Amino acid sequence: DTSVLQYRLLERLTSEWVPGEPRSLFVVGDPMQSIYGFRKAEVGLFFKLRSEGLGSWPLESVTLSANFRSRGGLVAWVNEAFARLLPKRFVSDEGAVPHAPATAVRGAGGAVRVHGLVDADMAAEADYVARLVGDIRAQRPEVEIGILVRSRSHGHAIAAALSAAGLRFAGEELYALGT
Repeated sequence: DTSVLQYRLLERLTSEWVPGEPRSLFVVGDPMQSIYGFRKAEVGLFFKLRSEGLGSWPLESVTLSANFRSRGGLVAWVNEAFARLLPKRFVSDEGAVPHAPATAVRGAGGAVRVHGLVDADMAAEADYVARLVGDIRAQRPEVEIGILVRSRSHGHAIAAALSAAGLRFAGEELYALGT
C-alpha cells in the first residue's frame, strides 16, 4: 500500500546516501494490495519503484511465487482464471495490474467449483450452499471447503443455513465476539 507520502519519505531518507557506502533498502510490496486505494495507495508507485528505483538508487525486483496457503488445484485454477481476466502488463491510467502466477507448496488437492444462481433470493442461495456442503461432506468428510461470499449479509445467511443443516463451520469475522 504505497502512498505518495510514503514514497516521498523514502526519497528523503535515502537522498544523501552515497554509492559505495554500506547501506541497503529492503522494500516489500504487492501491487494487488494497492489497487483498492487503502491509505491513499497509488498502484503506479509500486511499478515506478520497480522500474526506476528510488532516487539514484536502483532496486532489484524479485517476484515471489510460492503459495503456502492453498493446494495445487486451487492455485492452478486461480492462475488460469486470473491470467485470462487481468492484463498482460501494468496499465497506469487504469491502475490495472497483471497476474503474477503462483506455485503451490502444499501439494496437490483442492479444486474450485463455481455455481451461478440467477434470480435466487438470499435464503434460496444459502439453502443451496448448505445442500452442496452436506453432499460433499457425505462423500468426502475429510475435505476442506472454503466458501466465498459477496457480502457479510450473504455470509450470515449461509452460516444460518449451515447451522440449520447441522454442518460445522468456521466463519472468520462473521460474528462479533461480544454484544
